[in-house]
Amino acid sequence: MKRFSPILTALLVPIAFAQESPSRISPVVKAVQNASPAVVNISTEKVVSVREFNPFGQDWILDFFEPYTRRNVTRQSLGSGVIIRPDGTVLTNEHVILPASIITVTLSDGSDYPAELIGASRRFDLAILKINADISFPYINPGSSDDLMIGETVIAIGNPFGLSSSVTTGVISALNRSITLKDETSRRTHTYHDFIQTDSSINPGNSGGPLLNINGELIGINTAIYANAEGIGFAIPIDKARRIIDDLIEKGKVPRIWMGVQVQELTPLLAQHLQYPGPSGVLIAEVRTGSPGSEAGLKPGDILLSLGGRSVQTPSQFREYLREYTPGDVIEIELWQRGRTTVRTIHGTEFPEDRGEELTWELLGLNIGVLDAASAQRNRMRSATGILVISVREGSPAHQVGIRRGDAVVHADGQAIQNPKQFHRAVQQAAYRDSITCVVVRGGTAYRVTLELE
Repeated sequence: MKRFSPILTALLVPIAFAQESPSRISPVVKAVQNASPAVVNISTEKVVSVREFNPFGQDWILDFFEPYTRRNVTRQSLGSGVIIRPDGTVLTNEHVILPASIITVTLSDGSDYPAELIGASRRFDLAILKINADISFPYINPGSSDDLMIGETVIAIGNPFGLSSSVTTGVISALNRSITLKDETSRRTHTYHDFIQTDSSINPGNSGGPLLNINGELIGINTAIYANAEGIGFAIPIDKARRIIDDLIEKGKVPRIWMGVQVQELTPLLAQHLQYPGPSGVLIAEVRTGSPGSEAGLKPGDILLSLGGRSVQTPSQFREYLREYTPGDVIEIELWQRGRTTVRTIHGTEFPEDRGEELTWELLGLNIGVLDAASAQRNRMRSATGILVISVREGSPAHQVGIRRGDAVVHADGQAIQNPKQFHRAVQQAAYRDSITCVVVRGGTAYRVTLELE
């Protein structure tokens, strides 16, 4: 054997022995072997009705007046997920499974199971499924992402382009990445924060699959939402996901956080009046009595400088950052208060049910009131049934879809609205879904609009 080169020696070794050679079982191989059984392929189906142009249909006379036909089409999508509990609880991305009427989960051994949606959050792009089978499943316990290091090895497992159980490796390229994307349905932009950036390939179909560290611990959920990415991928840190998993499992939704603080733009004139020398910040205009902000010592006239360590320069930025938190989170904020910089800690809570008016202003940018006969007449309505838009915050979801002062709102999510209290309740329910559909009347014409909540 001494005359044989290392390459020739390797070729003479039986294949079965080579596969079992401990020297070839690297940490990456061990991590993949341990985690792969818990990685699933998720396929969804939804039947939708589409309208088609049909100039040569059999009923040609009818088609002359209405040259369109409708037919049902089954739309399908593929993605990945990871089982996080032995009872078949699956963590994945929200955009992988919505909208869907049929969800099928395929395990690494090829077995298929139906699954049901337990809860989903568009704000966090996460969803929880439950496999409908009374057996014990392989699973991965969520690890920790608070000690990640740039440059450390990571492993992505998923089903890119429908190719099951594909593995890619790379390193963490950056932490706390923010990405701004346009929603093609609503045409609004959404900014996602705190992503893990990696050079491990994450393609369509990988979304929802696990990102592992070299020890095989679950540190993130891969997401392929950034279509322009080349040679880079992004993942949601598991510590961020962990905060809302229990809410999705127990409530099927993620409540909105409440600070009880209203902010406005800090103009140069206001900054001069308050003797504030800094370059940026937002002015705290109102602090609700008994709110978390009030208990933390915030006062109207304070200038908010940062939220959770991130600089706040505009009111919209403040609301954007606040969306990243859930009730129970502790938020550290930096203030300019009484001529000096100070740091306060706020313990966020769930929005109280009796704060519907405040919630409507925060999430939609709408201030509403009773629809009187004169306003109904101006909008050429037969009766004063609905609510009146008193004011609209510039740049808010309501403003972006075209709602204006003096409009009437008569329906919200399919429910007839007769008074402000009804509308406030509808907004509170919509806050968990992150959108609300309204029927708005202006000048005798009714418009159906969908508002993406801030």
